[in-house]
Amino acid sequence: MVLLLNKKIPILLSLVLSILIIGVEFGLWTGAEPYLQRLEHLLYDLRLQLFPIQPPQITHPKIVIVSIDEKSLKQEGRWPWPRKKLSDLVDRLSLLSPALITFDMVFAERDPLHDPSFIQSLQTSKSVIAGFILHEGDVDDVGTLPTPIFAQEIEGKDLPISNLSGFISNLPAIESALLGSGFLTIFPDHDGIIRRAPLVLRHRDHLYPSLALEVARRYLLEESIQIRIAKQGEREVVEALHLGKLRTPTDKRGAVLIPYTSDHSFLQLSATDVLQNTVDPQTLQNAIVFIGASALGIGDLQPTPIALGLPGVEIQASLLSGLLNQTIPYEPDWTAGFHLSVLVGIGIAFSFFLPYLSAVSTLLGVMGILGVLIVGNFGFWQKYLIALPLALPFILISILTLFHLAYGYLGEGRYRRRLKQLFGQYVPPEIIKEMIMHPKISSGFEGESREMTVLFADIKHFTTIAENSPASQTKQLLQHFLTPMTEIIFKHRGTVDKYVGDMIMAFWGAPIPDLAHADHACAAALEMLDVLENKLNPEWKKKNLPNLNIGIGISTGLMNVGDMGSKFRRSYTVIGDAVNCGSRFEQLTRYYEVPLIVGEATAKKQTQFICQKLDRVSVRGREDDPISIYQPLCLKEKLTEAMAEDIILHESAVNFYLSGERDKAKIAFEQLKQKTALPLYQVFLNRM
Repeated sequence: MVLLLNKKIPILLSLVLSILIIGVEFGLWTGAEPYLQRLEHLLYDLRLQLFPIQPPQITHPKIVIVSIDEKSLKQEGRWPWPRKKLSDLVDRLSLLSPALITFDMVFAERDPLHDPSFIQSLQTSKSVIAGFILHEGDVDDVGTLPTPIFAQEIEGKDLPISNLSGFISNLPAIESALLGSGFLTIFPDHDGIIRRAPLVLRHRDHLYPSLALEVARRYLLEESIQIRIAKQGEREVVEALHLGKLRTPTDKRGAVLIPYTSDHSFLQLSATDVLQNTVDPQTLQNAIVFIGASALGIGDLQPTPIALGLPGVEIQASLLSGLLNQTIPYEPDWTAGFHLSVLVGIGIAFSFFLPYLSAVSTLLGVMGILGVLIVGNFGFWQKYLIALPLALPFILISILTLFHLAYGYLGEGRYRRRLKQLFGQYVPPEIIKEMIMHPKISSGFEGESREMTVLFADIKHFTTIAENSPASQTKQLLQHFLTPMTEIIFKHRGTVDKYVGDMIMAFWGAPIPDLAHADHACAAALEMLDVLENKLNPEWKKKNLPNLNIGIGISTGLMNVGDMGSKFRRSYTVIGDAVNCGSRFEQLTRYYEVPLIVGEATAKKQTQFICQKLDRVSVRGREDDPISIYQPLCLKEKLTEAMAEDIILHESAVNFYLSGERDKAKIAFEQLKQKTALPLYQVFLNRM
């Protein structure tokens, strides 16, 4: 019979599930990728919110944002401001000796009245950088792009850098007056949140730096930007950007994760305060100044993981801070291999271990593994700024856990129903519960050999009683006899094998192992005799029902136990030589006229009862190997002095008899008969 608890099926199904889920990593299920990416983004945002990037205690350089905020609009007028006001802003800032002045904006439209003064301010400052936009659109190009700063051999390589066909840049006169310029183009993720920013983009045959990268280059006085290239299969990809000694890891397209610290993490000054000359001069000395809009009405508020409306100028400032302070998070080149190893490890571990765990152990184990995974993932993030993927391991753990819990629940349900179907009428409910809770320790449905104790109880002279009583009365009498006897067997953890007419067969030691099976069987037998004599027979006498006397035989030994029978009828039963001995002992109770006989193995195995030796007998099938038989009398603690004297005399009489000293035996048995008048002693006297 195939075991219901066979673990091959859940292991194989779990491995198949693992392969299917891991297949998402290799693009086998393209339809699942958007949902997986969305979950990965949510987990990344949560990680960034719980553990924002901590900038160095002493940052180099100081970054200050001059904000065109509501206060500035109220004092200086609505946006856009005339170039004269921006010219004044540049002049005021230049007097405060900043390292660089950066406009987070593009000057693509003409202001004929004020452009000359603005250009003059730019030329005088010699430290102003502005932005431009690269795009993929059908509009005409506007303005003039700056001179490319990447080496021609790099520009000529077929790198997977985004190639945008259009641009909106600064007016030629303004562009020539700037110290430099970089693109402002940033691509949001599919959910509209800005998490990454390209550091380099391609337009036609040339590569251009982002605004933050250009500011960093100018601040570090580097002539060019070096691109480190790596092989990914047969194709070359971007691995990192080098600015002098600073190395910034990127993805294969030259983009980076934006190192958000926290909302409004940079010192911010209102533009109107600068124009009104009310700021502390020391605040801006040697600082990199970003000029950008933060007012709600201007429309430069971007959705980010840390704020749904973060001013774009703060994104640029965050990028610059990450570049200069080396705090840009990244995904190392070993991420893919490590991720695959984690997934395979989870799949194998869960497939081979979860089928053997209970639901509680499964949940505790899974929570522990999830804790290790999350702590490790967040630890790499917080300590090394390494962003490792978390979504697919989380999905794999969740699906495999749910699968094994569901399979275990359904399998346990089938197992529970089968147990109740097979054992419900034969063992007490608490035993069934133990079998369900601890299936490994029970014998279950498969046959096996183990040491056990079997009991046979039969009503003496029941055939005569049945012949002299109405059928309905016989049925009622049997029911009133079998029910309390079965309750006693259940009480002492026994299993009722079968009823054969008025005979009860029960055993101990299966389906749940029972180290005290001999004690429990003897206790049940003595209680059955006591209840019959002192409770049932007096009740039946009042109802004019006949008195019943039973004989009980108990045997201990090696037995085969299991679900046995044919395809038409099966039962959970025991077979073996020890079982046959139990039946013979029950039959011998009629000859010796005692209510209970146990074999030598039972007498030696039990530890709680006083057993007196009755005889040595040859059992059918074992004529050459006589067996000593015993009669349990009472619990050891209930033994009285009078009983002890009788037992000593009894043992002497039996030993005399078995050793062939018949005269001495006869004298001893006659003394016992006079003291107790038990029919047993007349049996021995009749044999001499």
